[in-house]
Amino acid sequence: MEIVLLEIAGATTAMLYLFLISQRSWTAWPACIISSCLYMAIFWSSQLYAEAALQLFFIGMGVVGWRAWARIDGPARVVSLSQREHQVTMVIIAVLTLVLAGMLYSSTPAGFYALPDAFVLVGSIAATFLTVRRVTENWYYWMVINGVSALVYASKGIWLTCALGAMYLCLSVRGLMMWRAGESPKASE
Repeated sequence: MEIVLLEIAGATTAMLYLFLISQRSWTAWPACIISSCLYMAIFWSSQLYAEAALQLFFIGMGVVGWRAWARIDGPARVVSLSQREHQVTMVIIAVLTLVLAGMLYSSTPAGFYALPDAFVLVGSIAATFLTVRRVTENWYYWMVINGVSALVYASKGIWLTCALGAMYLCLSVRGLMMWRAGESPKASE
């Protein structure tokens, strides 16, 4: 019952975060921090160790995002990266995912879940950096990550979080549309 209550609180603050970040509002970051604290306990108890550790990263990036975005007057201005920058990002995600999955497989009872757990951690770190940098395409990364997450959570029986992952997938489409409406020139040009 305790995990269910944590999951309800975590899902609620996570949805608040996603709504506010799609609005390009700095107030999203405190919700990110609260949600991450709650989900750290949920994932640890579900033996999703990489995702539990990922919450520490989200807390830190929540602080960084809060400080960086709080100085912006109005909605944050967004940018776009080049295709080459995205290709490099995807190769880095793939390599680091395989390395981490090997480590998790050999040193934890994660078993089959080592690969998707590692992917969610590595992909989320990359996507969070893109979000903090206000890169519009962060939403595409989140769509894939949220889809994989929802499947993992379903197979672990974390049903509310599974539903949250599915909702995140849908809300990521909304976020992409909203950020595209406020897009700026290429960041790398």
